[in-house]
Amino acid sequence: MPSNKVLVIDDSPTSQSAVREILPKSNFEVLEAKDTQEGLNLIRQERPNLIVLNFLASKQSGWEVFQQIQVSPELQKIPLVLMSGRKEEVTQKIPEPFEYFEFVEKPLQQKTLIQAMKSAMAKAKLPRRQTASPPAQKAPASAATQKILIIDDAKVIRSQIPEMLPQGKFEVLEAKDGEEGLNLIRQDSPNLILLDWIMPRLGGWEVFQQLQSQPELQTIPLVVMSGRKEEVKEKLSEPFEYFEFLEKPFNNKQLTDAIKSAMAKARRVRPSVGTASSQTAVVADSSAGVQLHVLNEKIATMQAEINGLKQQVAEIPGLKKQLAQLMAFVKQKLH
Repeated sequence: MPSNKVLVIDDSPTSQSAVREILPKSNFEVLEAKDTQEGLNLIRQERPNLIVLNFLASKQSGWEVFQQIQVSPELQKIPLVLMSGRKEEVTQKIPEPFEYFEFVEKPLQQKTLIQAMKSAMAKAKLPRRQTASPPAQKAPASAATQKILIIDDAKVIRSQIPEMLPQGKFEVLEAKDGEEGLNLIRQDSPNLILLDWIMPRLGGWEVFQQLQSQPELQTIPLVVMSGRKEEVKEKLSEPFEYFEFLEKPFNNKQLTDAIKSAMAKARRVRPSVGTASSQTAVVADSSAGVQLHVLNEKIATMQAEINGLKQQVAEIPGLKKQLAQLMAFVKQKLH
């Protein structure tokens, strides 16, 4: 029977599988939680002997879970290994040296993880200083959690974006299509929306139109994403005045810059034209471009028909004369 319970809190199945494969089954029972809320519940229920925590996880960040563990005298005794793809994500919140926990960088390696677990077990035994909470581990008051909604049918994008965002500042919501995204927008009132342009059921263009037609939704910062910019420009012409565009694939800096730009653009004052915004006008103009071509063709056809009618009308006097001559001829024959 395994003698040690190891709890892995990570929304990545790859990381969970890696820990299972690294640890001998005869010595360890591996418990898994796909998000931090589930992880906290398992910590209280199962009392694991060691916790492996992803610093960036869905629903609630690893930073917030770390804080809850550290303020509880009972939980802070559990050896803790923090994981992240970028060490600076952790050091932004907690300066080195890491006194009471250990850090391991993804992707996980067997030797590195085993060493980190041994170090975490040793650090957990260190006597704590008598403070209300660990120094330099309290989130600043300005770092209020913001809700970011990712609307994208690609699971890899929905997994990638949370790992790129600064820790402790964002709560990430996910929707796999536009219809689900609109429901979450109404239910959760996100602070920022990342919207894929091409999706099943309800695409980004349709979601965009609904956002721009409602004053309470058009002020939400918006980043439109696509692998081809021309897909967006077919509907909306540049410059994009009230939202930002982000081309796939993108890196951390491009994502951060796009979010900052979208937030700035969302604060711009929109012209007062009833309930319609100038962005809606842009939408109308872009649609009108296609409609205008069709309309011009119809006008040309109608003009040709009118010209034909005019010609027929012009021929009427000659027809009248011919008819009068014919009638006179008939009468002459009858008499």
